[in-house]
Amino acid sequence: MRKEGWWLTLLFVALLGAMAATPLIERPPALRTHSGAAEFNEVRARARLATILGDQRPHPADSEAGDLVRGRLIAQLQQMGLKPIVRDQFACNELYKQRGVSCARVRNVLAVLGPPDGKALLLNAHYDSTSVGPGAADDGIGVATLLEVAAILKVRTLKRPVILLFNEGEELGLVGARAFLADPLSRNIDSLINLEARGVRGPVNMFETSRPNAAPIGVFARAVKGPVANSLSTDVYRLLPNYTDVNSF
Repeated sequence: MRKEGWWLTLLFVALLGAMAATPLIERPPALRTHSGAAEFNEVRARARLATILGDQRPHPADSEAGDLVRGRLIAQLQQMGLKPIVRDQFACNELYKQRGVSCARVRNVLAVLGPPDGKALLLNAHYDSTSVGPGAADDGIGVATLLEVAAILKVRTLKRPVILLFNEGEELGLVGARAFLADPLSRNIDSLINLEARGVRGPVNMFETSRPNAAPIGVFARAVKGPVANSLSTDVYRLLPNYTDVNSF
């Protein structure tokens, strides 16, 4: 093997080692079992997940089980004093990494917090699952996390509007996210945080951004204590035949 080949091999091994070591370097903080209403509580979030999933049946978009999950989701929002909005739409989405168009009836659930004016922040997670699993990780934990965040924001004074989007149809081809683009609430958004599954353990990893991403990466680094991200994983993800809702927004 030529000298250049050895260097490339060593570089590749070093990068793999760095990625493997990331969870060890940035372990999640210890589980908090006691915290006030204005702080994130992992125990509450897990309880919300159990409530949302109910009997843990698969709940794909536009299914009876999906209707039950949506009902429990709406009840959680109402218990916080929020006024959830349900958008019943038929939408289609064409994905650039694969052939064909995905169409479905979807019911997106929305809630709005903060002042009525100003550029809004969109917080998004999808509540549908595949047809073969309950979707606890993908994306039930994202939904539960977003519910816990909503409870925190509800008791705080916000400087800008925050829109919560619990979309349906992600597993069918990001259909719910595409449907939201036709929603009047989508017209005044300037930033997005999408909660999506990538594994079931370890730290929260920011693995995908819009492009160009210098500005959002800077905001992320300043706002998050112990941020975990990897530019290599971001580039590799773009080569894979996978999507998240970010690809539709």
